[in-house]
Amino acid sequence: MNQRLEELCGLMFEQTLSKSEAEELNKLLDESTENRHFYYDLCEAHALLKDQYQDFKLPQNNDLPKSTKKWKVIINITSALAALFIVAFIFTNISQKAAKKNNPPQLPYRGVSLATLDTSIGSQFEFGDSQGLQPKAGDNFKEGAYILNQGIIQLNYGNGAQAIIEAPAEFNMISEKLITCTNGKISVYAPETAKNFTVRSPVADVVDLGTEFSVWIKANEFVEAHVYKGSVNVDLSIIGSNKNRQLLAQNAVRIIYEENETHGKENISINDIDLRNDFFIRNLKEPDNKYSKFITSLGPVAYFPMEMSKDGSSLSDWSSYKNDASANHIAHKDNLLVPGKSGNALHLSGANHRGFLYVPDYPKSPLGELSVSAWVYAKSRASWGTIIKNWGNKEWGQFHFGLNEKGFLDVEIMTKDYEKVHIRENIKLPTGSWQHVAFVHNGSEVHLYRNGKLLSSKKVNGLSLRGKLKSLGIGTKICAASAEIRQLGIFS
Repeated sequence: MNQRLEELCGLMFEQTLSKSEAEELNKLLDESTENRHFYYDLCEAHALLKDQYQDFKLPQNNDLPKSTKKWKVIINITSALAALFIVAFIFTNISQKAAKKNNPPQLPYRGVSLATLDTSIGSQFEFGDSQGLQPKAGDNFKEGAYILNQGIIQLNYGNGAQAIIEAPAEFNMISEKLITCTNGKISVYAPETAKNFTVRSPVADVVDLGTEFSVWIKANEFVEAHVYKGSVNVDLSIIGSNKNRQLLAQNAVRIIYEENETHGKENISINDIDLRNDFFIRNLKEPDNKYSKFITSLGPVAYFPMEMSKDGSSLSDWSSYKNDASANHIAHKDNLLVPGKSGNALHLSGANHRGFLYVPDYPKSPLGELSVSAWVYAKSRASWGTIIKNWGNKEWGQFHFGLNEKGFLDVEIMTKDYEKVHIRENIKLPTGSWQHVAFVHNGSEVHLYRNGKLLSSKKVNGLSLRGKLKSLGIGTKICAASAEIRQLGIFS
């Protein structure tokens, strides 16, 4: 173990750590997983002893022999501190779990502000700001190491650079032009004012040369670099390799490596791979493209292209009615947004995760005519899985659109005489691919479509105009979710 790391930790506990020493400690923690584990375990031990012995201080260990025994909580610490900890543990009979709960580890270093947390969607950090609070949209984002356990964040720099980071990710904010990352996905937009913006991985620096690029780092396995605009320099000199590569737009590479027992990198190879256009979240604002302009020109009463608010609490209605949808992702462990058909998609992981959108009220069809369309990507065919419904368990509105109990695409209409009529596809909805689904009620007939092909039609006695249910559920009834939904329009 690095003796200097032990010395700096001792100064930190004594509260005599200078700014330059704090930067040195931060750099050592960034260098290896072993250093970070040592740091966290040492903080944990110190917190436990501090609680039991209020006047406890970390002993000076310059003249003490190093312990060679690795204890469960203290790794490679001096023998004097190890013995003291064992005695304290035996006599207090406090479990490691309880100690963590009652005495959280020392918070990581937080330095000067480097960026602004522009957007935070469902984010959960292992450690927050300097007070231990979870960062929120609009906060300054400071120097230091971060672990993002879930969600998506966008950082905006004063030099114009933007970085979108997807969980799970471990990264370190070093400067306005440098992020180090040991695990996770980072997408960067760097204008001329932010040239040479760098994402540092365990084996290579990915250096901007006027670009839009993404980096995916799988700890102790590989690093991928994908360039969408401009070019980057993939520089392996940080590990003493000369296998550098300038990577142009629409190209990508994967660097494969192994980490040996001393944390050195070996068996390194850099290989060409296909560019992945549908893997990274590269923009949290929906593109105002031809498709969205066409939908808007039709005058929909509700249109949700899956653009989330900066705090992840709602999605924007792009129609003139502006009935934004509230986003619910209770117990949702995956990111609520994923790459979609074009732009981003809302990611719903099934009824057990309770992820859905809810619109309290929206304009109903007054003329007995209605059209609904959506892009969906089903991972499974849940019984009565929902796409979009103005329908409840005890109250019924005008329509119920999704899957039936056997996994067939199905629309249920409430007619003028309060009859429930089903129109369904005769084959099961495909999984693992994007499907455009729609139905049209022209007043006397309902037509069901998938990917532009007419699947089924049925004559009906109009559309109920007296339904009491005002709300709209996307991905729920409001009790079930089954698909990723992209580009939703409701027209009347």
